[in-house]
Amino acid sequence: MNIPIEIERFLSSGLSASRQIDIGFEIFEFPDLGGVMKFQEGYRINGVTKERETSWPENWVVFGCSNSDPLIYNTDDGTVMFGRHGAGTWKPVTLFSSIAEMSACLMALSDVVLDADDHLYDADFNIKPRYVDAMKRAVSELMGDEQGNVIIESFEITSY
Repeated sequence: MNIPIEIERFLSSGLSASRQIDIGFEIFEFPDLGGVMKFQEGYRINGVTKERETSWPENWVVFGCSNSDPLIYNTDDGTVMFGRHGAGTWKPVTLFSSIAEMSACLMALSDVVLDADDHLYDADFNIKPRYVDAMKRAVSELMGDEQGNVIIESFEITSY
């Protein structure tokens, strides 16, 4: 498998040394360029047998994840999808029209987390409603209300 140039650019950009982006409700992890093939295990590649999973579309490349829920780059159209594991079949939702759009959105969410600092969580370790609202605003301002709502729902950005 060739790594798409868009993934190469993103993974070679300004990711932190931890290779993580914390958006409060999810912590996304990203491999370095040498680890992209390893990130395919459990999706494109069977993690035990190391054989190709025929049910995984050829045009899907995993380049990040949160708790094994993958961010998938669609090589056919450059979109970024997000899927929840454990449903029996993969039905990822298209969230972003490009990796650049995804990056901008994740960074806007991460900025809310960083700005909140020690005040992000309440005593029950739930994100405080004012920060949930700030996250929702940030997503909607970047993505528009309709696509913003799809992202908010997919990342489960909600008050508890």
